Amino acid sequence: MSTEKISKDVIGEVVSLGKLDSHDVSISKHRLTLQIRNLEGLQVNVTLFADFACQMISYLEAHKQVGRVVIILQFARLNVYNGIPSVNNYFDHTRMFINADLPEIVAFTDSLVGLRRIQNPSSSLTFDSSQSYNEYEDFLNNHKVKNIVDLLEPQEVGKFIIVGTIYGIRQDIDWYYDACSNCEKKVD
Repeated sequence: MSTEKISKDVIGEVVSLGKLDSHDVSISKHRLTLQIRNLEGLQVNVTLFADFACQMISYLEAHKQVGRVVIILQFARLNVYNGIPSVNNYFDHTRMFINADLPEIVAFTDSLVGLRRIQNPSSSLTFDSSQSYNEYEDFLNNHKVKNIVDLLEPQEVGKFIIVGTIYGIRQDIDWYYDACSNCEKKVD
């Protein structure tokens, strides 16, 4: 179970779009999953977070008649988890261009037309209503995201996601595990 993270520029045709995950009020927690395809037909999962997710949704709502959506993600985070690549934006370092009049997008679109002999691809983008996730995404979608402070006095039993950085491990005390002070269940 190895994870490798690399920063890359990525271009592709958006072929599948999931639902915007906006269960949290904060835009910084919004997430949109999609798939892009390169000229060879290889597809990769992309996750757009925060403003990038909102930017994609806004573009699609404003351009309902567009048949083909080609994006460039500059300085995107390429993740390889158990040999499966995926891409996501990386905070404010990433730049996203959607159907922009850039030489790279024009050349890519022209190549798609040449490969597929389609001028107006009315059905090149599908909207997934029943999104399929890998195990990692499934875990994130089926468990609530909480701040550590929210877990100090938990009001409910459940599985939660906490993201943090370990700065050190105290070695002068015996090892122990955290448990709920009400029900005494172990906290992983």
